[in-house]
Amino acid sequence: NSYIAVDWMNAYSGNPLSDVARTQLMISGPAMPEDTPLIIGLVSSVLKKRICKMYTKEYCRISGSATADINEWIPVVAAARIRENIPGEKQWLLSLIDTELSKKS
Repeated sequence: NSYIAVDWMNAYSGNPLSDVARTQLMISGPAMPEDTPLIIGLVSSVLKKRICKMYTKEYCRISGSATADINEWIPVVAAARIRENIPGEKQWLLSLIDTELSKKS
């Protein structure tokens, strides 16, 4: 026997690349507690970027997806994430949206 945990609270049916993009944002988000020492914040930022890159690379390897296809979802998922009102993320998310949309101009 084996068991699988399912997060029904956030379950939905849709393009799996949107879920990958959301996971990328969750991993790499800049939010840190206010009293976090600067050095911890800097190290955390570097580690988050590295973990996100490894996660994306492995997902693409397993699924055969392209990073560019995942990036197409960033503006949509970032806009949805703004509604979650996570402290410290709004400006970062808006910047991501602007960056991705400007690539299409």
